[in-house]
Amino acid sequence: MIHGRKFDIRCWVLLTAPYDVYLFDQASLRTASEPYDPNCLGANLSHLTNHCLQIQHPDFGKWEAGNEMWWWQLQQYFDSAGRGCSLEQDIYPQIRRHVRDSLLSVQDHLALSPDYRAFQLFGFDFMIDDSFKVWLLEINGSPAAAEVLYDSIVEGMVRICLDPVYPPGPDLPPEPLPEVAGLGMPQFHRIHPVAEGEGGSNTS
Repeated sequence: MIHGRKFDIRCWVLLTAPYDVYLFDQASLRTASEPYDPNCLGANLSHLTNHCLQIQHPDFGKWEAGNEMWWWQLQQYFDSAGRGCSLEQDIYPQIRRHVRDSLLSVQDHLALSPDYRAFQLFGFDFMIDDSFKVWLLEINGSPAAAEVLYDSIVEGMVRICLDPVYPPGPDLPPEPLPEVAGLGMPQFHRIHPVAEGEGGSNTS
C-alpha cells in the first residue's frame, strides 16, 4: 500500500505473430481514494482501484493527479519508507515472469502462422503484497491506457507491427520515440523469445 491506500499496476503487453511478447516499460499505478480497512469489506472505493469507480469518490485526485502514479514514484516511496525494495531487482522480474508464463500457457490456442500478420495489445493488472510478491489480478483484451502514454504505445505498435510489413519510404528519416514529461521515452521491450544473454530488445 501507499500511505495506507491500495494500488494496482496496469502494464501493457503486445503479442505479435508468430508469438513474440513485448512488455511496455512504463506502467500506470492506480491508487484508491480512501485508506484500506480490512474490516470494511463493503467499502468498494478502498478496495477497488479502477478509475471508472474511483472517479466517483469526492477525494479522487486529492492525493495524486488522477489517482495515478508512475514507477519512479513507487521506488521513491519505497526508499523514503525504508521498505528495502528495488523495483529493478524485486518487482520487474516477477512481472516479466507472470506475463511470459500466462501467455505461453495459452500459446496452443493463440499462436498463428508467421504468414498471418496479427497482433493484440493486452492490459495486465497486478498487485504487490506486503512481502513484495507480485500477484496477477486479470488480463484485459481491450485495455484502457494512460492518456500521456498514448503516443508512445501507438508509436511502439506501429514500429513493431506495421513497419516490417509497410516500411517507411527511404526519404523519411526515422523519427525519435515520443518523449513523455518526467517519464523519458517509454517503449516496448521483447521478453519472449529472448536470445541467450539478451535482456530484451526494444523498439528504438
